[in-house]
Parts: sequence; C-alpha cells; structure tokens
Amino acid sequence: MKPIIKFKTLITCLYFLGLFNLTVSAQYIGSQHFFNIQGEWVKVDSVTNRYNKVIFEETIYKTYRVKAYAKIGKKELPLKWAEVKVSEEDFSFVATLAGSKCLIMPVFDQGVEKLYLHTLIVDPNGNYTGKALDVMVRKSSLEQLGPNPPNPEISFEQFAGHWKNEWDNYVRIPKLQIYNNEGKYLVKFYRIVNDRVKLLGELEPTKSKTDDNYQVVYTDPIINQKTIGTFFPIFVGDKIKGIDLQVDEVYSDGVPKNTYRQFFVADPNAERNELTEKLIKNLEGEWVAILPGPTAKLIVQQGDIEIFLNSSLKTVDDHVVINSDLVSLDKKPLTALDGDMGEWLVGTAIKSFSSNRTCIIETDLDLNTNREKPVVLVLNTKSEGKENKQINIQMSEVFVRKDFDLKTLQKK
Repeated sequence: MKPIIKFKTLITCLYFLGLFNLTVSAQYIGSQHFFNIQGEWVKVDSVTNRYNKVIFEETIYKTYRVKAYAKIGKKELPLKWAEVKVSEEDFSFVATLAGSKCLIMPVFDQGVEKLYLHTLIVDPNGNYTGKALDVMVRKSSLEQLGPNPPNPEISFEQFAGHWKNEWDNYVRIPKLQIYNNEGKYLVKFYRIVNDRVKLLGELEPTKSKTDDNYQVVYTDPIINQKTIGTFFPIFVGDKIKGIDLQVDEVYSDGVPKNTYRQFFVADPNAERNELTEKLIKNLEGEWVAILPGPTAKLIVQQGDIEIFLNSSLKTVDDHVVINSDLVSLDKKPLTALDGDMGEWLVGTAIKSFSSNRTCIIETDLDLNTNREKPVVLVLNTKSEGKENKQINIQMSEVFVRKDFDLKTLQKK
C-alpha cells in the first residue's frame, strides 16, 4: 500500500475536514497521528523542559497559529503568536518559538491525544545549544486523566514483524524487521544511502528515559553521527498496526540538530522480498554467454546487474565471430518483478531513448539443483519500442559463471 497523494495534501484535507477522518485513517495509518490540534495543551507531567502549555488557534486559511507559554521559575511567560507550517520532509508541524525551531508531532497514544514538542534550541549567534522535549495533552484530557497518567505496559514483542515505510516521498528509513533471536528481540534497521537500501545492523532496543517508549541507537551513515530512533505504536483495536518512528540526529558535539519521523505499516510481501535478496546475493559474480549473441557478459555486484553487449557480430565461413570490444548497456538494481501471470520474478527494467527493456533472470534449472548457488542462468529479455518506434523483440540467452568449468556438467 503506497500513498497516492502527497503528505502535505493529506494534512490539508484533514484541516478542511476539521476532524480525524476514519476513511483516510484506514488507508494511511500515519494519518491517525495528524488530528485537529486546535485548543489548549498542557504538560503531561510536572517536568517542564521548555514550555508549560501551548494554545493552537485555527486560521481563516485552515492552518494554525500557536501561542506558547515558557515556564520561568513559578511564572509563565507568554510568547508571541507564531505561524504553524507543515514540514513534508520531517512529517511534522513546525513553528519558530523564541527564535528556536519547534517540531510539533501529534501522537495518538493508546486512546490519548498527545503533542511531542521537540525544540532545537539556538543561542543569539544561531548556534545549536541543546534540545528540549515537552510532552503535552489536552487540558480537558488532563482533568480526566489526572497528573502523570500511566501508560499501559507494551512489550517489544508486540512490534514483531516486517514493516515497510508507508510513504513514497522523503523516505529515509525504508523498512524494519523486528524479530526474536534466542529470546531477545532485535531490530534489523535499514537506511537509504546513495539511493540504495543499506542494512545498518541488528539493534537491541532499550527503554527511553523520557516517556518509557522503546528506542534504538545507531550511527547514521549520512551524517556519520549518533542517532536515536523512538518507537510509537499505532493501534487499531488492541493490536499494533503501524509504527511512528521519531528520530533524533545527534552531532559530534553531542547536541541534537534535527528530529524527523517516519511511518511504517506491515509489509505483506516481506517473505518474497527476503527470498529476492537471498537470490540476488547468490547471483553475485561475473557471468559469460555460452553461445555468441547480442549479450556478452553480466556482472552482478552489491545488488546491481551490469549488462555488457558485443559491439558487433559478423559471420565468417558460417561461424559467428565476435569483436573483442564490449559496450555496457546499463547498470541497474535487481528487484522483484511481477510476471504476466502474477508469478514472482527477479530482474530489472532498462529504459533508453528508443525502447523499454525488461530483463528477467531464471535460475530454476536442473543444472542448479542441489547447488548452494546457481552456476547457470537464463536471461530473458523483452524489448518494446517507445512512441512510434517499431521494436518488439523477445530473446533468451544462457550464461555460466566465469569461473565454472562446463566440462563438469558433462555426463560420464
């Protein structure tokens, strides 16, 4: 399930609806955490890091303005009204309060609407000096819940499963896997690095000291610094159906410089994707064509396939002669593809100015039976012309690993 509208468009729709829309929430699990925040919000506990309360008013444009009250000693200092914007990149509301960036993240926490105010504090010179986190609830809710309302205990086991990022835009963490490893739950944590999905490691969660939620700590390869991800469950009924992951980036001086969030839903294709990753890994290496043809060799490396074509072919005395020069057609990631009959395939798509080429790899061959890794593969290629270019070619070519001796396949 991938959103077909932009995050900002979704939030605008929620503004005009004036309330949380159940139809939208069923389609976009993350939208549960973007309810109408109009009204007065107060601290959920007695500890104030930056603000004691905030008041949101709706504008004529169906956006918000905010007035924050800073706590100084036993007094409250009201700040000026500030404009509230929507950050598509951070999946958050954003306001500038007392010269500092404040990320306002609504969270529907087990039936209670809360606001997490992440304030990135700067000094008069614009230097970051720290971060403050204030957790707030509606004033009307606090009167019902009482001070320091307890949260029902959640075990990390309830997060177990394969999770994929719900959105197509601004994806930083594409997927997570939470699983039991000899009685201990771990998180396989993935990150987008140079437009590729990279496994950062298998991380052990710990309890947050701030709000008793689970956290993982890792080194982000983009900023090469410590990063903290905090898990917020999204419930449908009594089961976790989504994850709101709020991420703090901490730079070398130990000061948080940014906070953003990512939403996750269960991945129905997780098993297929795992098998795809395993097959692609087993395909790594150099492959050469058994018979002369358009394609000379393939190189599979780090999940990419590079296809090399023969520059020219000619026939001499009824024999095909290949010139030694090779031309790289393209280098593309191998992925899982859906076949015409709904079957699962592994391959890639290559586009040029004149055609669309789909390359499918087939390894389910008798020659590969009882082998840990395939030694022979078939590359099935289908080329279709663009616009008025009449190209419709289908061909199959057989390749063997460069370091494999074909003579071992001969029957004795």
